[in-house]
Amino acid sequence: MLEAVLSKFDNAVLPMVIAIDEDTENIHFYTMNEGNRSTLTHDVESYRSSLFSDDFYEKFNNALKNYREKNPEVSMQKVALVLPNRVFMYDTINVPAIKKQAMANSLTASINSLYKNHNELKFNNYALAQNKQYATYGIIGIRKEILLKLKKICEENQIGVNAITFNTNAIINGAINFNPDLKTE
Repeated sequence: MLEAVLSKFDNAVLPMVIAIDEDTENIHFYTMNEGNRSTLTHDVESYRSSLFSDDFYEKFNNALKNYREKNPEVSMQKVALVLPNRVFMYDTINVPAIKKQAMANSLTASINSLYKNHNELKFNNYALAQNKQYATYGIIGIRKEILLKLKKICEENQIGVNAITFNTNAIINGAINFNPDLKTE
């Protein structure tokens, strides 16, 4: 799974994946050079605390510092951060099939009316289906506070996060990367 995420990066820089595993309370560090599976490395740091508590953020920061100290040669400028599935919310929203900008406005209005805490969330949306009457969008949301804290800790440790995803998405991308026939249009 994480090999596939790593292989999507520009080969000029050693890509990296940092994955937070709440089941084992571990932070996994994966690197792979130029898509070469034989160079895949894996390190683990434990965090043993409640996910996204102040204690967790402190332990996450310490884990990043420890990893950097042990691996100073690893470029950490193209990092994918993989978070647990439960950190994200998922939904589908139907909007009338009208002009593109009007549909975007309708989607935003729907999100704002459905989620009273919409100002606290960062949303991504994607078109799932459309007919002459309706367009169905998938939306994924995460609390902005979590994103901001994780990004700040990464920046303080000179880590350039350029992708944030969730476990299931990483698995799906991995499966598609290794078997393109799984991808449908």
